Amino acid sequence: MSRIGVLLKQAFHAVAGLKIAVVGLVLGFVLVLVGTLDQVNLGIYYTVKVYFKSWWVYWHGWPVFPGGMSVGLLLGVNLVLAHIKRFQWSMKKMGIWLIHSSLLVLLIGGAISGFVSQESQMIIREGDTQWYSESVHDTELVVMQAQGETTRVFQIDMANVQANDSIVMGPLVITVESRLNNAILRLIDDANRWQSAQGAGRYFSVEPRPVDRRPDARNHMALWVRIHTQDGTDLGRFLVSSWLNHPQWVGDRATIALRPTRYYYPYAVTLMEFTHRQHPGTTIPSYFSSDVIVTDGSFRQPFHIYMNHPLRYQGVTYFQASFDDADTVSILQLVKNPVWWSPYFACLVLGVGLLWHMVLMMGRLR
Repeated sequence: MSRIGVLLKQAFHAVAGLKIAVVGLVLGFVLVLVGTLDQVNLGIYYTVKVYFKSWWVYWHGWPVFPGGMSVGLLLGVNLVLAHIKRFQWSMKKMGIWLIHSSLLVLLIGGAISGFVSQESQMIIREGDTQWYSESVHDTELVVMQAQGETTRVFQIDMANVQANDSIVMGPLVITVESRLNNAILRLIDDANRWQSAQGAGRYFSVEPRPVDRRPDARNHMALWVRIHTQDGTDLGRFLVSSWLNHPQWVGDRATIALRPTRYYYPYAVTLMEFTHRQHPGTTIPSYFSSDVIVTDGSFRQPFHIYMNHPLRYQGVTYFQASFDDADTVSILQLVKNPVWWSPYFACLVLGVGLLWHMVLMMGRLR
């Protein structure tokens, strides 16, 4: 056998060994412990993102500890290789095989869910119709270009856009000069103060704020951008912020805006009535619900959404989350997770494996 073959065989036996499994479990324990303690500072959303939906945990820009994705991959590979190394097909081993298979399904399902699951909110007023939801934490930059009677929409997620980046969006080339993850705008008295700026930048100053990490908090991103056309014409320096409720005109036929990331659906939801009841003598909600109508082409169906009884339609689950504006606005929490079934399936396989193993051991004892 060649030297490379010997090294590969040694690596295979090492990765499939029990020591790697113990290392992976210890790393997972430390990760869960530190992430749980740091949740006080980061909040639930950022804790999951920093510790469990990442390959590495960074400290001051340096990777210092394997993230949840790395630990899960290590445990998954170890489990698969260990089965390949010790494969013995027999009815006596069936229970162990099922138990380990359930753990593998749980690991793979959790990894896929971390990449593809999507959570958002649909804020809808009584009598209104909505066909999109908005992210609570993510922000997108949007350029809308009018073309006759139609409008072209260009969107880009701001998660990976940093200062000094240049983005081509339809007819515009946008250069990000500075970025603030959370800031509010304050109206300035002297409009001549920012003569070099265009749009909202001539009338507002930017006040940075620390990122609010509470689960239900909304941070307002702010950008100073320089905008050019595709042929190089300088259109000026603009201030865009999700704090503003309307887009700004850039030139004659295009607008630009920062807003919560939107997810569009091929059907519409109409809120017919929102109901809110409180415990007598208190302001504590005892019951709140939404009566909606889903319109999907010729399909039109009413649904009643209330606490612990969500609406499930086309892979999206609608939960009754909250309400606003004198009980006329319903806030629905939307969850889209194509592998929602994986924990249930893993628990079922685990239960069958444990039962099989228990029956087999009882037979041996008899």
